Amino acid sequence: MSRIFNSALWIVFVVLTPLTFTGILSQNAIPGDILYPVKKSFENVALTAFAFFPETKANYTIQITENRYDEAQKLILAKSDSQGLDALIAQVQSATQTVNVLKNEEQKQVLQEKLIASIDTYQQKLIQVQEQVAVAPTTNPAPHPLRTTQKILNNNPHNNRINQK
Repeated sequence: MSRIFNSALWIVFVVLTPLTFTGILSQNAIPGDILYPVKKSFENVALTAFAFFPETKANYTIQITENRYDEAQKLILAKSDSQGLDALIAQVQSATQTVNVLKNEEQKQVLQEKLIASIDTYQQKLIQVQEQVAVAPTTNPAPHPLRTTQKILNNNPHNNRINQK
């Protein structure tokens, strides 16, 4: 019996070790990188696992929004590529939907405020990115972060609260 158990442990170790290292290596991937689909797959697995814990899932979708912002910023600065901004907008919409289905009104309000604060931060950071891109010589025109941020705000059902700040 212990021989079967030891064999099973070795099989699990051999299978999980490469997956773990691949997952770790993929965390800094951006759209276009070979490991980016792995990163997205790990996020989707986590979202599926959180299906029974709506508040945890909502928190995680907000964290993924931060990941999408980081990717967008890297793409703009490195390649003057705005495809990351589209992914950011889509993720903000997904996070908004996930937060809005929470039954606990108090928790919903806390997470809505957290998401709104994140959007405000992204807007401020995108202005800084725009300034960096404007200073750096490039052959490709950079996306206009302010217009993209306005898309984020327009697509957020809580934008009236943001504009009151």
